[in-house]
Amino acid sequence: MSNTSTNPENFNCRSFIYRKFKSSQVIWTETNNYGIASSITDPTIESDYVQQLAICDLSYLQRTGFKGAGACEWLKNQNINIPTSINHTLSNDDGCLIARLGINDILIFDSLKNQTNLPIKLEQQWQYDYAPGNKPCGFIVPRQDSHACFSVTGEYAPEMFAKLCAIDLRVKKFANNMIAQTSLARLSAIIIRRDLNAFSNYLVLVESASAEYCWDCLLDAMQEFNGQIVGTSILATFSK
Repeated sequence: MSNTSTNPENFNCRSFIYRKFKSSQVIWTETNNYGIASSITDPTIESDYVQQLAICDLSYLQRTGFKGAGACEWLKNQNINIPTSINHTLSNDDGCLIARLGINDILIFDSLKNQTNLPIKLEQQWQYDYAPGNKPCGFIVPRQDSHACFSVTGEYAPEMFAKLCAIDLRVKKFANNMIAQTSLARLSAIIIRRDLNAFSNYLVLVESASAEYCWDCLLDAMQEFNGQIVGTSILATFSK
């Protein structure tokens, strides 16, 4: 079942944890110049996993950040809707996610389903606008390189997180589109609830240097609930 025609080591950009998949029966595909684990097992089985408890490596997903004086105003001039409250998110019509981490601290994800290249387009426009004499537009925060990104889905996700994190992430306490900037397995982490259709989904961002450690901690905590690793394709299927 393994597809050797696409190997993550053939690309300049690699997931921070791609070595963790070497013993798995992975189907590799290419997205954003990354070799990504598109499927781990049969997609029908993975569909069941994501509704119970599953983890997926989304480090390939385009993302960027803008921070500092003028960042929000500049983004609004680029037709980006900014959440009015800190630690909340908004979804664009194209499926991109806009997360507000601070007064002038914005994190932007590309769509899981449709590659819009919005983060790259914004970075290119910022390079053009950032010049002496222009209005302040903040500065770029390279979230693609600084942080790994995982997705944890399913009914038992909040119970699993309770083993690693002090924040109550149960659906009745932690609403969809909320953000927790917290400690996860003693690591600084950003956890964003962004549900997929009818089941819970949490995006987890940790510093890239700690990516493998965090992945292992999550897998260990998931064992009690029979959590499984899934590929990126199944998440795109459920994404809005």
